[in-house]
Amino acid sequence: MAVTVPHFLQRMQQELVSGGYNDYEPEFKAEFKNWILRAQQKGQRIDIALVELVRRELVHGEGHLAHPSSQAGSVPSDSVMCRFYKSLCAAIFSAIEMRSVLNRCFQRFLFEKMNAQEKGEGDLRQKWEKIATSMYEESRNFSHKLTPIIESTGDDVASHQSPSTGMNNLHAAVLYGCTGIVQMIIQDIKDCHRNQPELSRRVILAENSTDVNALAIAIGNNQVQIAKLLLGAEPGLATTPDFGSKLEHYPLHYLIDHILRPVDVDEPTPPVETWCELIQDIVKIDPVRNLTARCNLSKRSRDGDTPLGPDMTPYQMATRASKGREEEDLPLMSMLRAVEEQLEELIWRYLEGTSIQKAGLDNMTDLNLSDFDAVESGQQINNFASFVEKFKSSQEFNPFSPRLTRLNLPDISTANSPEASEAVVKLLNRLKDDFKIDRIIRLSAKNSHSSRISDDLIASWVGIFGVEELSWEKYDFDISSLVSLADKKKLRLRHLSLYTTGHKGVLSHWTSPSGILAMPEVNDSLFLKLGTLQTANLEQLEVVSIYLVEAFKDNLVAGLPSQSKDYVKLKDWIEEEYKTSTKKAGMEKSPALRVVLTAAHPAKRYHKFREPSVNQKFDRSIQTAQALLESEPREEAIKIAIIDNGVSCGLQDISGNIKGGDSFVYDAGHCKTPWFTPVDPHGTHMASLIVRANPYCDLYVYRVCSEQRDLKDEHVAQAIEMALKAKVDIINFSWSFDAKTPKTEKALLLAKSTLVFCAKPDALKVYPADYRSTISVTQATNQPLTLEVDGSPDLVLPGENVAVRSPPYAVRQDTQASGSSVSTALAAGVASLVLMLSREWKVENWDMLKQKDVMIGVFKRFMGSNSSIPYVNPQVLFGDTAALEYAMKDNIKRHGREL
Repeated sequence: MAVTVPHFLQRMQQELVSGGYNDYEPEFKAEFKNWILRAQQKGQRIDIALVELVRRELVHGEGHLAHPSSQAGSVPSDSVMCRFYKSLCAAIFSAIEMRSVLNRCFQRFLFEKMNAQEKGEGDLRQKWEKIATSMYEESRNFSHKLTPIIESTGDDVASHQSPSTGMNNLHAAVLYGCTGIVQMIIQDIKDCHRNQPELSRRVILAENSTDVNALAIAIGNNQVQIAKLLLGAEPGLATTPDFGSKLEHYPLHYLIDHILRPVDVDEPTPPVETWCELIQDIVKIDPVRNLTARCNLSKRSRDGDTPLGPDMTPYQMATRASKGREEEDLPLMSMLRAVEEQLEELIWRYLEGTSIQKAGLDNMTDLNLSDFDAVESGQQINNFASFVEKFKSSQEFNPFSPRLTRLNLPDISTANSPEASEAVVKLLNRLKDDFKIDRIIRLSAKNSHSSRISDDLIASWVGIFGVEELSWEKYDFDISSLVSLADKKKLRLRHLSLYTTGHKGVLSHWTSPSGILAMPEVNDSLFLKLGTLQTANLEQLEVVSIYLVEAFKDNLVAGLPSQSKDYVKLKDWIEEEYKTSTKKAGMEKSPALRVVLTAAHPAKRYHKFREPSVNQKFDRSIQTAQALLESEPREEAIKIAIIDNGVSCGLQDISGNIKGGDSFVYDAGHCKTPWFTPVDPHGTHMASLIVRANPYCDLYVYRVCSEQRDLKDEHVAQAIEMALKAKVDIINFSWSFDAKTPKTEKALLLAKSTLVFCAKPDALKVYPADYRSTISVTQATNQPLTLEVDGSPDLVLPGENVAVRSPPYAVRQDTQASGSSVSTALAAGVASLVLMLSREWKVENWDMLKQKDVMIGVFKRFMGSNSSIPYVNPQVLFGDTAALEYAMKDNIKRHGREL
């Protein structure tokens, strides 16, 4: 569109050059205003007309603002341009009252800046940004007409968007990479809503017409520094899923998606280190929410062939994307792997317990050994030293990833012998050398008074494993070794808990410049030596907790005297010493200090186990079936899930059968208790019975409790779901609830092709045994007679004084067990033998035997003369293999006809 150059520009130029501009400034502004109004009357787009005018004057030097002595085509000087900017902007604001027109003009100048950048015209890019900046600054004299705010009239944020672009001016400034303007807009938004901060948040969080907010725009255009600026102004941008509200994904998802499928933008792609810094900034604001959030980006992928799928966390996106890329795309592969490593590091650092699995890391990440805590008088139910002796990795058993988020060593504070301390040393060495663990983020322990673990040895483990949070309850710990690690740049500590009896000499050392304050940032910082500060860099250590330990008689913790005079006096003294040392060190910032009074840790008390039963071995009649499997080549093993209180991995009889496991039990500190360290032998007993029946099965262990009273419906439901994901053939549940369990019942509805054997104790109506989808099992005495039960069980098996194996570390080795739980495990083992034989015999549609009615039908063929009692006699069942094979085929055929 042709634009007529106003005639007054020549006179304006002369006054700008001569210095007499100020006298005529109002006149020039009025002329500009009239020119704008005439352009409007002619139907010209004001923003386009202004851009053409500025381009003519500033870009090509074809107008009237060049210095008279300049050659034709030269552009005006910076001083002339600055005055021109000011006059132009003032004229625009005095001539135009409509906010939408002003926004359009402002955003048009920003757009021209981007155009100049695309064409490689660096100087012109700066000039267009200058005029846009001048225009925004001038707007401040006209009640923030260019600042996106919520008016007192109650207008919505969306009303401040330019109709032609669907963006407010914050979006536009971010899109075109104008950092200075972004800073001014954010400051003005906060100033305008100084007394209503929630309105400021709404404006900064606002989306454009395509449901994208300012942070997403910055990420999508490689504006990393602006993204950091936005996060600093409004942290809520890091946790809102409104990138958009329709897509429901979070900033990390958007960022990884952008790295994975880059689009053509003006800004060059930042180095991967810059992206990783932005990832850290986003995660720090809300680690759990950002790292565990799931989304579905598959609907909006920019290419037709994407390795991404639905419902993924940021870490899962990065890992799947890196695996799905072509090897020749090396730069992208390298960037994705770096992002993957960064996300993994943040998961380890900030998350614990179930959050780590939710973020996408599947391997076990906690090792909580509280099952081996000593009890009163130093006695233990489970022998920790014996456990460590058997605790070794193998091809079948290594549940750990190379890093542990937390290692809780057993409480050996009441142990009377050095054996437990020696076991701790052996365990840590084994974790490093055998299990190949190279990092432990959080390490906690309670030391024995007779401990042989030195302060130097503890400090060495802190360095070897890169420990970031240390809480080793060893009184009056000498931190000199930790300071030495800092000197060698091998210290990663962020949180340190120290325990003292109140010895002032120790406290003076801890709070001195050569104590806590001498543990600085590891990277390239120096620290205090001989009391002389050599650097003022900030400390890496964030929090120090000093616990003043007070022992109570008989280990009774009652009424901690936190307000006693002695405690307050000592606490004040420590804080004053620390403050004085900080000043001496000249440090502007030092680690936060917490002083807490605590009691000596009380010993844990466990319930007493039942008296040992009479030793009697299980009927050997199943050896006939086992012999058949030994003589024939076996296909894939039958998979059996044991949902119980865990199974010891140290038993040679069953360790080779265990193919996987998980735990749903957490301690008070949200640390997962391992599935392979049960304090009660129940689950191990059940596993030994199943393997005794079928030595060729594969076991999957799911720990849902420590003892009966800990059993929870939601944990059982989760275990069932996980077992079904592992595609198990049989589930063994040798526990019971007294009332209905809705979550478990719902999970069982998914187990349509899985046999579920459940214990049904005498004279009780229990669940899940009494659900229709499960097979209930009751104990028989040594004679084929069942005891009284509430409702008929599906099966009755031997369950009195049956031989079992206990964990090798158990102090008391039970060798026999009785009850319906024993019968249930035997039923699961016998059923697995039937399934395995049917497959080895190539029985057609053999997997139909994994349906309740079909399997029970096979058992009933061999019930014997007293058919009113569903007693399974293995000797009869496996005594005639031809009859068993026929029973399998016939029941499958009959059931098929019924369907």
